[in-house]
Amino acid sequence: WDISRNDFNLELAHAKNRYIQVYGDGVLVGDRGKALLDNLKVQIVSRLINEAIKMQEIQKAGFTVDAEIVDSTLQKFLNQRSVDLDRFKANLEENRYAFDYFMKKFERRVLINKYLNDEIFNGITDQFEKERLYTSWFNNARLLVKAVYYDKNLERLIQAKAAGGGCSTGSSCRKGS
Repeated sequence: WDISRNDFNLELAHAKNRYIQVYGDGVLVGDRGKALLDNLKVQIVSRLINEAIKMQEIQKAGFTVDAEIVDSTLQKFLNQRSVDLDRFKANLEENRYAFDYFMKKFERRVLINKYLNDEIFNGITDQFEKERLYTSWFNNARLLVKAVYYDKNLERLIQAKAAGGGCSTGSSCRKGS
């Protein structure tokens, strides 16, 4: 399951935009800004890899979801937010998030949730048991996946995060005196 560079770039641009909107243009400047940017990259890559692991398992199982289920789930999503589709699209565009990309991610989320509910949880209602089953399923799926990084800088960041407990470069991880 390939993770496209475009997906990574879209997610990173959106995350950077959100931080700039909240903290201002200088948030990504200097050592702390570089550390934040590196942390954002690790978070995004990790999230995309985790999604890819799930999608690979679901694809291997041959599980699919009808378009009608995606459409009805989208309508529920919009109703919960008391917004119509046109206004929602406009909101996404204002936040520099393409609707087509949103729909791709939304369809995957619907597929993953439906698979988990139908195949993994299979009628279980106890939240603790669901979490246990999900953790077992996901950890086993992760063991079976071989990740190949085509971007050595991203691979280095992921490895540094795994080895260092989450700290990357910059002063944000230094111990105070």
